[in-house]
Amino acid sequence: MDKRGRQEAQGGVIWHTQGSGKSLTMLFLGLKLRRAKPDPTLLLVTDRSALDDQIHATFERCGFPNPKKAKDIDDLREKLRHNAGETITTLIQKFQTTDDEGDEFPVLSRDEDIYVMVDEAHRTQYKQLANNMRTALPEAFYVGFTGTPIEKDERDTRRTFGNYVDTYTIDQSLEDDTTVEILYQGRLADIHLEGADLDRVFDRVFDEYDEDEKAEIKKRYAREKDLAEAESRIKRVALDIVDHFEDQIAPPFKGFVVTPSKRAAIRYKKRLDELNGPESRVVISHDHNDPEEVKHWAPSDSELSNYKEQFVDPHGDVELLIVCDMLLTGFDAPVAQVMYLDKPLREHNLLQAIARVNRPFEDKNYGLIVDYYGVSDDLKEALAMFSTDDVERAMIPFEDKEPELEAAHNKTVSFFEDLDDVEACLQTLEPEDTRIDFMNAFKRFSKLMDIVLPDPAANPYKQDLDRLSHIYGRAKERYRDDSMNLEGCGAKVRKLIHDHIRSSGIEVLNDEPVSVMESGEFESRLDDLQDDEARASEMRHALEHEINVRYDEDPVHYQSLQERVEELIEQYKESRLTDREVIEELRDILSEMRNRDQQAREKGLDDSTELSFYHALEDTLRTDDRDVDEERLLELTGEIVAKVEDIVSVVEWKQKVNVQNKLRKQVKIQLYKSDLDLTSEERDALTNSVIELARAHYK
Repeated sequence: MDKRGRQEAQGGVIWHTQGSGKSLTMLFLGLKLRRAKPDPTLLLVTDRSALDDQIHATFERCGFPNPKKAKDIDDLREKLRHNAGETITTLIQKFQTTDDEGDEFPVLSRDEDIYVMVDEAHRTQYKQLANNMRTALPEAFYVGFTGTPIEKDERDTRRTFGNYVDTYTIDQSLEDDTTVEILYQGRLADIHLEGADLDRVFDRVFDEYDEDEKAEIKKRYAREKDLAEAESRIKRVALDIVDHFEDQIAPPFKGFVVTPSKRAAIRYKKRLDELNGPESRVVISHDHNDPEEVKHWAPSDSELSNYKEQFVDPHGDVELLIVCDMLLTGFDAPVAQVMYLDKPLREHNLLQAIARVNRPFEDKNYGLIVDYYGVSDDLKEALAMFSTDDVERAMIPFEDKEPELEAAHNKTVSFFEDLDDVEACLQTLEPEDTRIDFMNAFKRFSKLMDIVLPDPAANPYKQDLDRLSHIYGRAKERYRDDSMNLEGCGAKVRKLIHDHIRSSGIEVLNDEPVSVMESGEFESRLDDLQDDEARASEMRHALEHEINVRYDEDPVHYQSLQERVEELIEQYKESRLTDREVIEELRDILSEMRNRDQQAREKGLDDSTELSFYHALEDTLRTDDRDVDEERLLELTGEIVAKVEDIVSVVEWKQKVNVQNKLRKQVKIQLYKSDLDLTSEERDALTNSVIELARAHYK
């Protein structure tokens, strides 16, 4: 960008992004600058040591040329003065003046090829440290990265950095599955009620005082914060947290308890332990002025590292982190689903905090904010800083999911006339496109049930969830449709569905259905069906699936069986065959599939593997203008199989090109020696068939 362009952009631009990944965006921009500029200096700035470590590690892991971390104030100055063309990471706090400099920060470089990328650009960019940085690098180009830009009189991210170069909205991140939506639920936010009770007490006890004096008493002795920290209130909220976590948050998901003070964090920990609540840890900082109890509970660096590790690990012991200020920004724990919020957070601090629960994780359909303090008005104020499009789905009231659930239920049941007539429902789902539409509708319904359960709002739909899951499981088994898994439905609902399916005698959805090759079990399954129409449908789809699975083992044979099945179905659709006649014809085909070893022995072959090679040779050699006698065909089959088995006995032969080349060569030699007058094209085609059969049979 030229000088004029830099001035028009007010010295920089903003990347407005929701969710994680800012360090990767910084990396990609750095790579682009490296390609576009001969020797740019990249300065990566943040305000917290954990974020500095994260940015440096991202650049280092991705092979970016030698990123260097500024160790201290002097080291940063040295690097900026003399290390042109380097990539440097630093904390904004290192732009401090020394005692002898006063307020005058020195100019460190007037190089125009310095690009300063500021992470969390809504913080620490409006006062002295930011002024020092811009004084030190007056010709640098500044790029801000933030998910929560501020636009206020005293702090304005766009005024500081310039206009947006790119935005990534909440809606976009949800569509890309880089975040999950956040739901909001207000519970027991009764400190205001206690305040109202307190007002009545004041009116009685301090009747002789005027309104100003009463207000001063409340201000000094009955602050909202004190009410929030009251032992009686914390006891009630802690009990509600335990009940909610056990009922609503299914393993392996975890959560935060955000408290108004260090003292409250300790009280919550004690109450949760008394109630035999989820395994929790207190994460608070301390300094020399804190009371001994705070110092006792504040974790050391090694303890904090262990707490975080155990929390992030889905199988780790720590289920709840009780925090005050720490870990509310810059800490990514995708396994975290719920935040129990009992603290008056505002503006970008509130938005940063709630984003702790919007990271995607397997079976995580949503993040949940359970509000005990009453921050909904503060949230509206925080969201007012953004355009409506940016924040339309920032935090959705829990009750808003109820009409969505009703609509999803209605759409799912609309596929069928009678949910109790399972066979009719299965026939409805026979067309693949209908099955796909039903699957998508069912998963949407299941996902919303996972969100709402165990709230009573889900109760009207639980019976239909059972019946629909029964149909869903039967359809997956009947049509051997691997796409009909329960991925994305949610852990709570998936468990309900699996339990119901097991109790109904259906194979678990993620397991293989009963194979037609298991004669006793498959016949028993057929006997359980209500009529011949259902049996014919079950046999047809089971055979089609088995033929498809086994096709590569003997393409010649299974192609002929597939054509026979298709012909039978066509005759059935044209009413030229009854259900019973179709069943008998399908049984004949099934018998052929089950008795391949017997067919091989009848021809003088050892087993069904040799029969597959025999069919491949027969398909090529027995044509209208060539008729090889049976004895010669069997003899050649034995010779080919012997060569194959000798060569593929090498361990992991499929990964070794030299072994495959040797096999190809030996098969061609054997075909040359057969004196069967094969054309070059026939030899190549037959050799390829033999190689593919070897791949299918010799693992």
